[in-house]
Amino acid sequence: MKLIKIVYLFCMTLFCLPAFSQQKEIPRPQMKLVPGGKFKMGNVMGDKDVSDTIVLDVSVDSFYIGVYEVTFTEYDLFCEAIGRDKPYDNDQGRGQRPAIHVSWCDAINYCNWLIIRHGYQIVYKQKGNNVVMDSLANGYRLPTEKEWEYAARERGKKIRYGNGKNKANHRQFNFYASLHEYFDRYRKPLANPRIVGSSSLPNKLGLYDMSGNVAEYCWDVYCEYVEGQFLKKDYFFSDTYERRTKRGGGWRSDEFECRSYFRSSMNPSVDDYKTGFRMARNYTRLPKDLSIFHAQIFVDQVDSSRITFESINCCSRFEDDRPLNKKFYVSLQKKTGVYLCEIIS
Repeated sequence: MKLIKIVYLFCMTLFCLPAFSQQKEIPRPQMKLVPGGKFKMGNVMGDKDVSDTIVLDVSVDSFYIGVYEVTFTEYDLFCEAIGRDKPYDNDQGRGQRPAIHVSWCDAINYCNWLIIRHGYQIVYKQKGNNVVMDSLANGYRLPTEKEWEYAARERGKKIRYGNGKNKANHRQFNFYASLHEYFDRYRKPLANPRIVGSSSLPNKLGLYDMSGNVAEYCWDVYCEYVEGQFLKKDYFFSDTYERRTKRGGGWRSDEFECRSYFRSSMNPSVDDYKTGFRMARNYTRLPKDLSIFHAQIFVDQVDSSRITFESINCCSRFEDDRPLNKKFYVSLQKKTGVYLCEIIS
């Protein structure tokens, strides 16, 4: 049944796209570039109220990650495109609130659908009873577990929560603060998933709701930490169809579950009212022979007459006034897989 569900959605994504593309313009998600590096992953704060105290030395390549969790507004467009029912919102509102009642399988199908709409390389493919991730593709995907924690901790800093703070404050991110605050005098719940970015301070990377609001799926199969395990590449890109990791905690989580190192898991074909997702993408380096001032650059904006680049190395903007010609366009696209019409914030 799991295999049938995934294959069906993959096929619907492909066949329903042409008719829908003539009616709807799908905006690109806001994403931030996170420069890679090495960091210590796990309970780096030395918290004593946890059973898992293993800390692992890992490295992360540069990647993009969504500024916000995927919203109902965004996810509902996917449902309309492939003709499936929209997920239940628990009578708490849709719009810019994070999409809930979306399973891990639903999330990766959404990623593939958006990839096709925006002209990137497909990340997730069916292989027997498993879903396989192409780690070199440049399309949308779920972040790996180490990417998620690296971004939540502002590139691996010693930080307890995803908003850059070490103390939980329900005025600074959306979580289950206490029984007294969670229910009013009539036992009616006060908390619920809130509009993305509205109840959370961003961390230094400009990311919202990395702690609280809704828990977020990662790509990884869930397993207990083992010394050195995260050094194995096949752990992160496992083909097995097992329980998948969730991070960040949510509106029904206590402060412990919202810590940046806290891990939980979920059956990939099951959804609930407190879990959503945000997307990531690989960082695509342009070849030096097409760069300005021999710096690593990426396409930032294009209009009909000029190409604007941002230099990652120099952290400043340069403009190339040469005309946008077909030869340059084709050469750049073949080498990078990036469309020149893309706008990356």
